[in-house]
Amino acid sequence: MSKQIIIFGCSHLGQQIYRQIKERKADLRVCFLDNDTDKRKQEFCGEQVISLEEAAANYREAFYITASYRFCREMRDQLEEAGIAESNIFFPNLLVKRLEDELYEANEKIKRRMPRKQLKFAVDLAEHCNLNCQNCDHFAPLAREYFTDLKQYEADLKRIQELFGDNVAQIDLEGGEPLLNPQSVDFIKVTYAYFPKALINIFTNGILLPKMEEGFWDICRQCGVVLEVTKYPIALDYDRIEHLAKEKGVVLHYFGGNVVKTSRHQPLDLNGGQDQWESFCSCFLANECIMLKKGRLYTCTVLPNIEHFNRYFAKDVEVSAKDSIDIYEAESAQEILEFLCHPMPACRYCKVLERTGGHIWGTSKRAIEEWI
Repeated sequence: MSKQIIIFGCSHLGQQIYRQIKERKADLRVCFLDNDTDKRKQEFCGEQVISLEEAAANYREAFYITASYRFCREMRDQLEEAGIAESNIFFPNLLVKRLEDELYEANEKIKRRMPRKQLKFAVDLAEHCNLNCQNCDHFAPLAREYFTDLKQYEADLKRIQELFGDNVAQIDLEGGEPLLNPQSVDFIKVTYAYFPKALINIFTNGILLPKMEEGFWDICRQCGVVLEVTKYPIALDYDRIEHLAKEKGVVLHYFGGNVVKTSRHQPLDLNGGQDQWESFCSCFLANECIMLKKGRLYTCTVLPNIEHFNRYFAKDVEVSAKDSIDIYEAESAQEILEFLCHPMPACRYCKVLERTGGHIWGTSKRAIEEWI
């Protein structure tokens, strides 16, 4: 084998594949390909990291190995769309894949069942959106215009600070589209005032960033806010947004790496017939995407927002007080962390094992089939 070998993915698996190749034939030419611009700024395993565009332009005849078991098919599709022949694309060993998948799933299930060492949570500054993606797990396309109340939020932060002190690692300001909230600057200020050591992220589609006033950029820079921009297949000048953030001295990342957004289908079981333990332990949102809403903490983003689905489609997916914890009634931080690592009664409404990803992104038609 004398061709250039390109490993798609700067991952732990990519590192293993690299070692295996070099152990067998040290003089083979190997480099890495990754969609994440941050990873392309440095070497990986001492080798160059290139973009998909560079690969298609300069290494069309190379052999490509997808360094991911979970996303190997999506990677293959990207390579084929870039003009790489199917015969030049290789998947990792399928037996190893099965074993690695089983280990990964087991570790993730254990992790969800363990109380977090530090709290991290999100809050929707606006529950509606200016983009309205299909299948949105915040149900933003179905939401009426609504902004989180700043006074309520500040009171909640004060209570969380009383319980956790500085043991809050990360706070995500989300939506809907958070920049629709006319008080977004005030939300950043109050978040930083109570938790100056926490990482503050703003998750945005980026559409409004070119229109934000100087005060927004100033407070983001002063508070070390990170703009987590999701890149959508829309007519938006992302290069301009990158340059703007750089000019203002504000850190900008692309959420999920510098890749264009696809859609996930996360169906609901309107009869509530799912096993709540299986749903919780298999859900990537559980005990990870914790959400604060009106003095309560939820283990995921679905439960606090499903009210929009119920109202719009006249359904009755039941979310009770047992599905969240009241931060004013909780007696300690540990009580909250213990609560969040257990399944909620409403987990029975999520068909977690039937979730699928990689669908072509589109705006919502507000059809119930997007969520069932």
